[in-house]
Parts: sequence; structure tokens; C-alpha cells
Amino acid sequence: MLCSSCELFRIGSGPSGIVNPTQETSIGTIYLLKAELDSGNIIGASDLFVHPNGKQMKAKERFDIFPQLEKIAHTIRNKDIAYFQTDTLLPTKHAIICSFNYLNTVTFTVQKSQDSWFISDVKE
Repeated sequence: MLCSSCELFRIGSGPSGIVNPTQETSIGTIYLLKAELDSGNIIGASDLFVHPNGKQMKAKERFDIFPQLEKIAHTIRNKDIAYFQTDTLLPTKHAIICSFNYLNTVTFTVQKSQDSWFISDVKE
């Protein structure tokens, strides 16, 4: 008896489904944010944010988003990214919808600035 199967759909990114947590890709930036929040590094997580116009935040502005980051951390900390969907708004701006443990959905707006991707907005 000959058995065969095929993959109907894949959840994740790329052929292997493995995402590197780096700012080289838009989804990699989300994984990097999650890694920073999972380790409790709010300061490191704040470095991944820019203004909606793409301008870098000053230190005080990054400090001012700490409460928002703590709220996001509460939502996603120690939860796996079950799936994500990337919507290309512009070549340098993506909206990424992430589901954490199939329970919480968060939409990140990520944009490219100076050859790296940064988060400019988060909606829970």
C-alpha cells in the first residue's frame, strides 16, 4: 500500500516556518519585541519603537511608553505566536496581525527606517 500526503497550508513565515528575531524583517521585529518582553526587558523593547512618521523616539518618549509596553507584555508574555498575517501597506510599512495562543490578537504597524524595521503602532 502506497501512502502519500501533502501540506495543505502552513502557519508561519518562510519555507521552514522559523522566524529569526531580528530587525532585518518586519515579523522578526515582532519576535524580537516578544523576546524582550518575555525576558522583562522593557527598556530594550522600547528601543524597537518609533513615531508613526518614522522618526526615532527620544529617551523621554521611550520612557513614556513604558506603561503601554507593560500592558502589551501582560497580554503576550510567555505565550506562543500561534499565527500571524502580514498586510503590506507600503513597501516600507506593514500591518502584522498576531494571535498569541489563539486567545489574544494584537495588530502591529511596523515600518522600515534606516535599513531596520521598527514598531510605530500597537492595537489590542
